[in-house]
Amino acid sequence: MNRRMDEALVDFLREVRQTLPDEKIYLVGGAVRDMVLGRAVKDLDFVVAHRSVELAKAVKRRFKGVWYTLDDEHQTARVILRGAGLPAVPHNHPPDEMILDFTSFIGTTLEEDLHQRDFTINAMAIDLDDLTGIIDPLDGQGDLVNKRLRLSNPNSLESDPLRVIRAVRVIRGFELTYSSEIITQLRVATLNLGRISGERVRDELLKCFYLPGLADTYRLLKEFGILFHLLNRIYQVDVPAEFLNAAKQGDFSDLYKFYKDIYLPDWSSRSEDECLNVALLDILEDMLSEIDTEKEISQYFDFECRSDLTASHLADIKQILRESLQGGRTRKQLLILFAMIFSHHPFYSLKTEENEIFDHAEIDLECPEFAERLTNVLMLGQKEMKFFELVCTGYRNLLSLKWEEEVGPLELYRYFREVGSFGVESAILLIATLHALQVPGNEFRRLANEVIATWFRDQHTIVNPTRLVDGDDLIGAFSLKPGPDLGYYLEAIREAQVTGFVKTREQALDLVSSLYEGRNDVISIE
Repeated sequence: MNRRMDEALVDFLREVRQTLPDEKIYLVGGAVRDMVLGRAVKDLDFVVAHRSVELAKAVKRRFKGVWYTLDDEHQTARVILRGAGLPAVPHNHPPDEMILDFTSFIGTTLEEDLHQRDFTINAMAIDLDDLTGIIDPLDGQGDLVNKRLRLSNPNSLESDPLRVIRAVRVIRGFELTYSSEIITQLRVATLNLGRISGERVRDELLKCFYLPGLADTYRLLKEFGILFHLLNRIYQVDVPAEFLNAAKQGDFSDLYKFYKDIYLPDWSSRSEDECLNVALLDILEDMLSEIDTEKEISQYFDFECRSDLTASHLADIKQILRESLQGGRTRKQLLILFAMIFSHHPFYSLKTEENEIFDHAEIDLECPEFAERLTNVLMLGQKEMKFFELVCTGYRNLLSLKWEEEVGPLELYRYFREVGSFGVESAILLIATLHALQVPGNEFRRLANEVIATWFRDQHTIVNPTRLVDGDDLIGAFSLKPGPDLGYYLEAIREAQVTGFVKTREQALDLVSSLYEGRNDVISIE
């Protein structure tokens, strides 16, 4: 394969080399792999025999970046270059930031270090004293040519079980094939994912979602057992010990039958590869693509229910989904993660009393507990937990609203009062579900589109009516005291505004007067 290295990158690597001239420095891992493929290089990993932290500090000083240690035991340090300290290396992600990691050899030589890496395609190096050659003891270049996944050593997965999720990413990202033996090794390693911190699992999982083809990612997560590991922890399902013991020896027949009985109900007559979960992710990805490109004609969103709304409002949805809640994670990323897990929740299945989907009561969680468990398993933040809770609640409430004789402004106001802007994601998920189920669902779909339209058009009339009076006004007018009664009257005014019964300040006060009389018989307005 032909390796192409950008001149700006060459100049940068030469400068790195000069920061510690008496120590051999090697570029390793994904950057080398991407150079072999002629892909844009993003972040860079360097190894040295010794003094990796000293090297990181020297690079930090030379390029005016920031640094911190990642792993004291392995002397791993990270340098982040931003703004003025960023070298002119193209295609970085994000564009104003570059991450450089420095570590000492695992073992005593470079070759020993490369043998301790995850996969052969990531076990290549470049000596910064010779940028023209590639050090490739495990034939990673051959595996890239033949598009196959191979472990760098037999214990690669045992030493770091997180690599099973990384396997999903490299298989998808480089279109690699893999053997049945690798599948067994990956499944066995997945049984040890509990040893890995939630932060590392979360970050590696989210990287998988950057790749196009969410349904294919889902299939691999399921095939290797990663999905079931997450579901077991969230729903706190106890797997029979005999099934786990057999699985550790490579026999997964009973374990996967157990998983199928719990997590893979017959939601549709389609084959397992075309089950509702897969169809949902296919359609959700298509919907998000339409939103990202602000497609003028959408096959999913129908704003005809409001004549003054058009598909151009996809730009407004796009802005909501790009919002970062915590840790740089966007609402779009969280929606994808939520959809993958929530599609195994009883609420999602549109079950009725006549069609019970689950016999296992332990996985029938209410939204707050579901959100809390998902958040704890992946070590997310409080704002993200609230996102999960309210999207779940909004979806549940939409299913309830469908059976109302009429859904008008008051019902929509109460919907958004409870779930806020996250009700938009609930509606998106419901639309995706209806298409995945291939249900005509005109009433459900109309309701979901009406919800989205209401959020963007009716902020001041339905979602968040302009306040005509405040608590001080009522305290002064009726000699009320702060407390629950005050909130009751203010909320009664807002609901009356939504229905058009109250339009002015005077009408608002009259309403409170009548409500007060009903409670207290006598009232005088000052």
